[in-house]
Amino acid sequence: MCRFAPSQGGNITGAEANLNLCYTPSVFMDLELHAAYMKPGDFFDSPEMYGSANGRPQNPWTVFATLKWIMF
Repeated sequence: MCRFAPSQGGNITGAEANLNLCYTPSVFMDLELHAAYMKPGDFFDSPEMYGSANGRPQNPWTVFATLKWIMF
């Protein structure tokens, strides 16, 4: 929830969900899978919030993998 409500928009910014799966095949090595999803609220109904884009943003998401390896 946002204290600021733009014209033609509300003050609910939305909801976000995140997921992280981690596998450790050996000491100091991690394989990770990350995912994130957002459901924009009525805050983004205002044209002020999306600038020159055509309409409010759809439900944005991302998925990516990482390899962390600490080697001395």
